Amino acid sequence: MIVTLAEAKEYLRIDTDYDDAMIEVLLKSAQKLCADVARLNEKVYEMKGDVAKVAVLYALGYLYENRADADMHKLTLTLRSLLFSIRQETFSESAPDTGTTDTALTFAMFDGNGNLVNSGIRIASESEMAEMLDEGGLRDGV
Repeated sequence: MIVTLAEAKEYLRIDTDYDDAMIEVLLKSAQKLCADVARLNEKVYEMKGDVAKVAVLYALGYLYENRADADMHKLTLTLRSLLFSIRQETFSESAPDTGTTDTALTFAMFDGNGNLVNSGIRIASESEMAEMLDEGGLRDGV
């Protein structure tokens, strides 16, 4: 990870350990989102230095402060601007072909008060991803 939990908590100005699990999930999600916006695999993204780190911290702060009603479109547009200097034209330039089409999904579930109740990362196959896109009506809109 390009940002440690301690750096994240300092950036968010959090002194307690109460939200550590949620912060870790949001930190992973923020880094994945930033790498995706930059069109870089995560290993290459981590080597991009301060620009990449600032974007992750910004995304983390936004996700933490707006965890109940985050505007992902607005966040993505801001990240595009922040990451413009390192963003690749296409995905193929930095993402090596691994021969697999599985996708890592990060998820977090919160109760009505914004408390983390479940989180994790799981791998979804190409067919599962297609099914999720179809169920959500996203395939035609992408």
